Amino acid sequence: MNWKRLLILGLALVLIVSVTACGKSDQLGLEGQWKPIQETIALGDDVLFSATLKDMTDSDSGIEPSMVLEKNGTGVFDLSGGDPTQVQWTRSGSALTLTADGESMDFTYDEVTDQLTLTLEEDGLTATILFAREGSAAVVTARSSSSVN
Repeated sequence: MNWKRLLILGLALVLIVSVTACGKSDQLGLEGQWKPIQETIALGDDVLFSATLKDMTDSDSGIEPSMVLEKNGTGVFDLSGGDPTQVQWTRSGSALTLTADGESMDFTYDEVTDQLTLTLEEDGLTATILFAREGSAAVVTARSSSSVN
């Protein structure tokens, strides 16, 4: 397994254990399947790593990482492409919170682009993952282009 795949799997674990807080709301509206279309890791203004959905897809099995949000406020979060985590989710305005095993992650929803952004900061590093709905032009582009650096 190459170092880039290990880094992606490591980030998935960081996402699961990140703890932040957000308000609860019955206002959902983000149901469906979401794909990570861009992942970036930066130290200050210097980008250390960048990848698209094509880069994050397992080349042997073709399994893509994804997030599925159901209307009932439950879902599945799987950035490793085969090790899904059951989640609960809530939305309050542009804030989306996923919760699993007492841990939570906060996303920001952009209604104009219909995309979700997850940003995690630790020890000066910033990891940002951009998600788009399955079937969108952004997902089609991310499947066909590579940006690993």
